[in-house]
Amino acid sequence: MAQNPSYVYAATNQSTTAAAINKMTFSVSSAGITEGNVTAITADSYGYVTIRQGSGFSAGFTVYGPNGQEEEDGGGSSFMINPIDAVFPSSYAPAGDLTPRPIAYWPKVAK
Repeated sequence: MAQNPSYVYAATNQSTTAAAINKMTFSVSSAGITEGNVTAITADSYGYVTIRQGSGFSAGFTVYGPNGQEEEDGGGSSFMINPIDAVFPSSYAPAGDLTPRPIAYWPKVAK
């Protein structure tokens, strides 16, 4: 589950789509466009939410902006990082390499 200024996104790993709940109207719609079960929903402090689905070669993601509109989608295991949730960094470094590495960071410009 994650939220941005416009929507709350929720799903379980047993569902193939997430629910997008509009905060103003409480209407519910489907979110996520790739095949496979939802594996993660993450958000950043700018209001962008990523819904990740599937695994392995069939993994994909959809990014929603602060207004709830789809911003991008693609293959792979993309996710949003923020200053609130913890990430275990050793999961992203090569075995035996203790050199700090940046984790997929794209600064967003406020509109």
